[in-house]
Amino acid sequence: MNPESQIVLLDVYMAFTMLVLYGLYIVLFIFSIYTLTHRTPPGRLILLVATSAMFLLSTSATALAVAVAGVALQGQLNISTAKKHIPSGDLKALVALVATEDIRLAINNVVVDLLLLYRCYIIWGSNKKVVILPAILIPILLILLGTSGLESIGSLEGGGGAGC
Repeated sequence: MNPESQIVLLDVYMAFTMLVLYGLYIVLFIFSIYTLTHRTPPGRLILLVATSAMFLLSTSATALAVAVAGVALQGQLNISTAKKHIPSGDLKALVALVATEDIRLAINNVVVDLLLLYRCYIIWGSNKKVVILPAILIPILLILLGTSGLESIGSLEGGGGAGC
């Protein structure tokens, strides 16, 4: 089997695995929404919003993985050999998919970090001193993720990113 076929199969396996795990995640999401609506934990609204945001972000990740697998099966895109075998129009589509995934990943990390920060704040008795350092580190992480995403997009476009 040639390397391009193996990469397409990897995309399909990834999408299949994500769909199976997403099915389990749907059950967990429904259970968590049920639990949050039938009990009154402190900060219930914040937990509902964060849980819903993470569910929407995982839904978009699953849809993106299925889209990449579908395009790979059609033979239009091959992510690992993008610069060698993809026409420029399809390369733009690949760059858009990669940028979308990077943005989704950054937003998901911020939502999860803020949720963890909130929970630590509640567990430590609403002590602001406990969450000051993590609150400072969250924007730094976001900047680092953004820089890394821009470098990966620049390397796909053939630009002068540090990864080239």
